[in-house]
Amino acid sequence: MGVQVTISASQIDKERLGYQAISLTHYSDTAEPSIAAGSKVEVGGALYEFTIDEAGTGWAGVAISTQAYMSLVPLGASISWVYTSVAPTWDTAKQGWYTGANRIFAKVYKDTAGTGYLGKLLLSSGMEALKSGSGLDYRLGRLWHLPLDNTTSRNVCTIDPPAAGVWTAAKTAAGSYGVPTAAIAIRAKVQLFAYATAAGVFILSGGLSNNNSNVPLIGTAHPFAISSGYASAAANIIYTIQECDIPLNSSGQFYWYTSVASNVTVASSQLSVNVVGYYMGD
Repeated sequence: MGVQVTISASQIDKERLGYQAISLTHYSDTAEPSIAAGSKVEVGGALYEFTIDEAGTGWAGVAISTQAYMSLVPLGASISWVYTSVAPTWDTAKQGWYTGANRIFAKVYKDTAGTGYLGKLLLSSGMEALKSGSGLDYRLGRLWHLPLDNTTSRNVCTIDPPAAGVWTAAKTAAGSYGVPTAAIAIRAKVQLFAYATAAGVFILSGGLSNNNSNVPLIGTAHPFAISSGYASAAANIIYTIQECDIPLNSSGQFYWYTSVASNVTVASSQLSVNVVGYYMGD
């Protein structure tokens, strides 16, 4: 059980543990941010204040298409902040995200051109998840739509779907097609071509997932694609195009699971996934 703090000086000291009242300039756009004047934060037991807007250093040292973290570096009675690619861990004793003695107060993504600061997110709670291999942040946040050009290929995969009850191999969506490596989900056009085996009712359906252990069902949260109808003869090809959000695992991958393949020649059918946007958990 908790213990009441009765000594006033100690009480004040414990109240400011983990304190973070930081505002960022350009928080809602892709421009370079600064810690805004008036921001205050506790780091390693000391309280610091920023009296003017202060930009960070070290951006050039962060690789493009990389998740970066904003790190507060205490220097005695002063403090500065830098960009780092090292993911922090939650320090329960300090009640903050830390790498050594440095407190991480926000994260941002360096775009493929190296000039855009994408998906800024302040980190102040141990409940916030980082995409670091141990888990995903399922708060998709903003949809970053890819440019509406007509010449750039956005085709993640075009495959023959497997038989009913079978998963595909992992399909990588992040790190190319204009999708950052740290993306946690994509918005995609899913085209499903069903090749009828004979005249009559046919159905080809399946789900998409960030893992190949939880079987997608049509009534669950998994995105689904379905092509169904009535074929007038064998070899009729019917296809559907639908947009859906596909979650990605920590390696930027997803899987397709064929749920139903009735009166369908699966080997002649086809699944095509074309990315139109992505989510950074921002």
